[in-house]
Amino acid sequence: MLEGSNSHERQQSTVHLFKKIATGNPDVIASLVKLINDSTEQNTLHVTARVLGEIAVGNLDAIASLVKLIHDSTDQDTLCPMVQSLGKIAIGNADAIAGLTKLINKSTNPDIRRVAASALAVIDPGNASANATFVQLFNDSRDEESRESILWDLRRIAPGNASIISFLAQLLKDFQDEKICRSIIFDLGTVASGNADAIIALAQFINESKNIYHLVDATYSLEKILTPEHCTRTIASLKRSLSNEVHHNNFPRFDACYEIVWTCAEMLSYSDFYQAWHYPALTYHPEVEDTTPAGSTLFTQHCNLTLLPQIINQAIHSCKPSLNRQVICIDSSRFSDLSNPAGQIYMELENAGCPERDFNNLPEDIGKLQTYCAKDLRKQHSNLVALILYEDPTNASRQAFNTAVLNQLARFSYPPMAIILPERRNDCHLQQFLATDPNLVTVVLQWLQRLEH
Repeated sequence: MLEGSNSHERQQSTVHLFKKIATGNPDVIASLVKLINDSTEQNTLHVTARVLGEIAVGNLDAIASLVKLIHDSTDQDTLCPMVQSLGKIAIGNADAIAGLTKLINKSTNPDIRRVAASALAVIDPGNASANATFVQLFNDSRDEESRESILWDLRRIAPGNASIISFLAQLLKDFQDEKICRSIIFDLGTVASGNADAIIALAQFINESKNIYHLVDATYSLEKILTPEHCTRTIASLKRSLSNEVHHNNFPRFDACYEIVWTCAEMLSYSDFYQAWHYPALTYHPEVEDTTPAGSTLFTQHCNLTLLPQIINQAIHSCKPSLNRQVICIDSSRFSDLSNPAGQIYMELENAGCPERDFNNLPEDIGKLQTYCAKDLRKQHSNLVALILYEDPTNASRQAFNTAVLNQLARFSYPPMAIILPERRNDCHLQQFLATDPNLVTVVLQWLQRLEH
């Protein structure tokens, strides 16, 4: 059957049959080892090697025969299936590792070297000779098809292989071919979770690429592999693209960087994020001074407002001297009727643990809310309270308070209230803070401290 297998279809059928009926069978394996050692007919050698690769995993006699034949053979058509089979059955075998390494070193045929490196990478993951061979083959290749083929091999051996991941990361920095870059971006997002070199390379690519499709792909890959311990450096590298200038001139890049830094903000506590943004321990390129302003940008404005309750609570907790006041931040972008927000403000107060009223006595307008605050809230609630109104900028339905309502709230004797606005309103008598203020949290804390006296 083996000796008569001349056509490709017949060979495939023979391999499949032996795999089905003889996997691990020592007698069959012994017979095939004898056949491959004795035969000189190329088709027989070819098919027998392939069959052994399917049924003789870990068999030392089969491994030794294939190692010897690889050493002695000069025919590429026979050599390649022997090498491929050895890569399937000789995991961790020292003789096989040595034999494939020797073949890589002595052969000048790039196809044989590639097949040998691929097999070596399987039986000895992370093998330095295999890694170096793939790098050399890629660097020596001159056509896109060859490079794509080698990248496919690299993709198979890259998981857990720091050397190959570093090579792919460096390729992304150096290579200009769009198709190759897109393949590398995909590969890094698939195999490089938590790898610093990959994270740095993708962040740099996002900072520099002008291709909108690549920006989308790179953002997706970076989000997949990003881990909290790498967020500080990622923020430092991307924040220069979160300026108002980039927002105006290159919105796709701004949007990509915004999404990544926002992902970092969700992974970190506010204090860690604040430290990373304003006082990074490392800039992206340590040899280049980071000249990005630490002040207000569109991103920091959005971040400060979206996370306002957490930010204020953390700031109060770490404030010295401590503040004896419960600060309730109310997101007015969720209100259905800003012309009469009394009922919704009351619900926010109730949700924060303030005194409840029965259903028939709820404050339905600003006047009744003022009475509730002056009597129930001031006299019955155990904590001093301050209210801060703001609008979450990520809420598409956000709307502006009318000035008349704000001035009605400003007449409340208790609790003290403030509002955060995108710009100052001269006709508003309520305490105002600007969303664009780079020191927003600090000035809010100063206001709260003044209330203590």
